[in-house]
Amino acid sequence: MVHGCISAENEFKAWKTRKNGIGFAKDSENLELYSFVDCFEIILCKFGYLLFVGSRDKSIQAWNLKDLKTPFLQKSDVHTSWIKNLVGLSKNQLLSFGYDGSITLWDIEFQNLQRISTICLKSIVLDFALNSFHLFTLSGDNIIRMISHSTNKLILKWAVTYFKSQTTAITCNEMNDTVFYCSNKNGWIASLNTKNWKKLNSIKLENITVLTMKLINNEIYCGLDNGDLIILSSTLKILRVQ
Repeated sequence: MVHGCISAENEFKAWKTRKNGIGFAKDSENLELYSFVDCFEIILCKFGYLLFVGSRDKSIQAWNLKDLKTPFLQKSDVHTSWIKNLVGLSKNQLLSFGYDGSITLWDIEFQNLQRISTICLKSIVLDFALNSFHLFTLSGDNIIRMISHSTNKLILKWAVTYFKSQTTAITCNEMNDTVFYCSNKNGWIASLNTKNWKKLNSIKLENITVLTMKLINNEIYCGLDNGDLIILSSTLKILRVQ
């Protein structure tokens, strides 16, 4: 897996995860960008590793990591607002999120992005989780939405407000599409059945707010507002705190 970072001066550096640790894959390069970078994503596709960059001018540019001198593709005005997030959906597809709540599905083609489907949520997406079947989004209106993407079209399947107070983070299981996890600003974490959105398990963390959640190897890693990392089981039992 290849990771990367971009500095405020548009300097890009990539490194590759190896069995014995992380080593740099290549020296840093200065990208030719014409606007402030809002987000980026590295995707392994049929053209190799591509670096996708969403810029403040509402454009998406991509570079092949083997050649950072010349853009592999450029697409202007991909959203009516600034681009908030980019994420690879598959080896041939890309999702882009606009600050206006719009989400667009793209086909990655040679030197081009082909728009497939767009859905407008009318509220900024604060967090999202993705598996092979659905895209789950958490919006500024405190609504969690389940969106199907498996038919090459973005289709809203369900929308629910679970917590009365603001939901802060969400995550899902890549292999089990029926279980979903969410947290709120009051320290509650809940697992839900996505068939009916009924609660399966819950836990309350006293005087703590979960800011980020990620499910890895059937364990839930939660980044807390006090700087700690708490790791929970899939049934929301505390395993350890770091």
